[in-house]
Amino acid sequence: MPPLPCPRCSTALAATPIGGIAVDVCESCGGLWLDRLELARFEEPDSVLGEALLAPTVLYAMGLPTAESFAGRARLELFRDAFRRHHPLHTISTWGEPRDGQGTASAVDQAIIEQLAALGYIE
Repeated sequence: MPPLPCPRCSTALAATPIGGIAVDVCESCGGLWLDRLELARFEEPDSVLGEALLAPTVLYAMGLPTAESFAGRARLELFRDAFRRHHPLHTISTWGEPRDGQGTASAVDQAIIEQLAALGYIE
């Protein structure tokens, strides 16, 4: 099967092993793409990755700051040198206390779901 295109920039994704999980990574924009089964393995409490790796690393890949209050750190070594040079790590003290409640869906959410389904990332 040919590599899937990056949903963000359409560059072919490269399967990159991270903790025994083959993750689709875009070497152009730095996108990190997981299917449902891959994401579930990251969320397993006994996973070598778990929350300590997932949240800070995904935030870094998205260009968002990571919180110093996180239990783990962004795994910069998973990214190529060129990406790290162009995207330095930014940190904040905290993202705040967790809040109860639910998010509100929008038309943009539905459009993203439809695009991911059309690309074969979700069913």
